Amino acid sequence: MDPVVKVVIAIIGLSVFMRLRHSFRKSRMGDKAERINTKLEELRRKRDEE
Repeated sequence: MDPVVKVVIAIIGLSVFMRLRHSFRKSRMGDKAERINTKLEELRRKRDEE
């Protein structure tokens, strides 16, 4: 194979890998946001009770 073709394939593979990594991290961020919001709700309830 031509070296240029190898470089193009490597760039395409790297871009796919980076997109998958970005989407995976973004999905995990949503989970953290939900946990933080529930924790804040609990703290607000405790504050209101006192």
